[in-house]
Amino acid sequence: MHDITIQNISLEICSGDHLKTTERSDLSFVDIYLDDAISSDEIGVFPWLETVGPYEMTIFNEFQVKYFISDLKKLKIIISDEKKKKLIDDIIIFATKVIDEGPHTYLKLMGD
Repeated sequence: MHDITIQNISLEICSGDHLKTTERSDLSFVDIYLDDAISSDEIGVFPWLETVGPYEMTIFNEFQVKYFISDLKKLKIIISDEKKKKLIDDIIIFATKVIDEGPHTYLKLMGD
């Protein structure tokens, strides 16, 4: 079990070389991250979710975000909490904007 205390992991869409924020989400990745994605001591179950820094900035480009989304879909299959499933769906919809908008667009997760 991980001994991490964080309050929020926010999601933003950024673009350009200077990572200018173009859209902020009201969603928080923290409940899924702490309770489900890293709750196992087994490393590599959700490798792209595990790379999210709980206290720092994590950035996925349009190619990497596909793997992040894939991990979210795998996680959704094994959890039973309907609210978390809905949150995962909403995060996937938000993250897909990076793919839709194309090159030089990024998903930024900010740990707090």
